[in-house]
Amino acid sequence: MIIYTEMLEKDVPEVIELGARMHQESRYNRWEYDKNYCAEMAKRVLSEKGLFFSDIAREEGKLVGMMFGFLNRIPFCNASAAIDLIVYVIPEKRNGRIAMKLIKDYERWARIVGAEEIQLGVPSGTNPDKVAKFYNRLGYTSYGHFLRKEV
Repeated sequence: MIIYTEMLEKDVPEVIELGARMHQESRYNRWEYDKNYCAEMAKRVLSEKGLFFSDIAREEGKLVGMMFGFLNRIPFCNASAAIDLIVYVIPEKRNGRIAMKLIKDYERWARIVGAEEIQLGVPSGTNPDKVAKFYNRLGYTSYGHFLRKEV
């Protein structure tokens, strides 16, 4: 059985370790993983609960998935959007159910904090086409594009 909870202080070391696993799968793996930065972000998520969302998934006590997001004002408007930071499920548990529940919890939070829109992306570059199809099945539509250029 999967247990979903908000991240607590005691979860931070394990969340940081799972973050390292996500980092290795992502396009960001060309840069060194910074555990200190991740610890600072986790502290911010814990201390600014009205601004940040956290949800972690455990199976038999083992962390198998996590999602983090934040509330941000939409440019030029008096409106806000819930924007994801991380959606990650370990590869052996990617059947869609864990990610779906994490996202549904995120959607519930977004409504509670008054977001007018929810944004999900795949900036990590991990299976972007597959993830986009999954998000489409959950009712999300594509808009715009993310582009990057190395400097």
